Amino acid sequence: MIDNVRKEIDKLDSELVGLLTKRMALSAQLGREKKAAGMEIHQKTREMAVLDSAKLLADSLGLSESFVTDVYALILAESRRLQNQV
Repeated sequence: MIDNVRKEIDKLDSELVGLLTKRMALSAQLGREKKAAGMEIHQKTREMAVLDSAKLLADSLGLSESFVTDVYALILAESRRLQNQV
């Protein structure tokens, strides 16, 4: 039983990393487009909207708001880092 649950967790972890990879690729693309348009990389209003949306979804699914906030803080920081690199 434990092995089956661990296999499912491993599968989900693999999917999570794959989704994060896709998200970061899109962030890099967005960074190129922002630079071409002369826009600032860090857009606080957009970032807050993304975070608020994630918190609402998490709450509706029974996840801790602080957990989602912590995860998204890392995701958004990495997105900004990538956008500044391109």
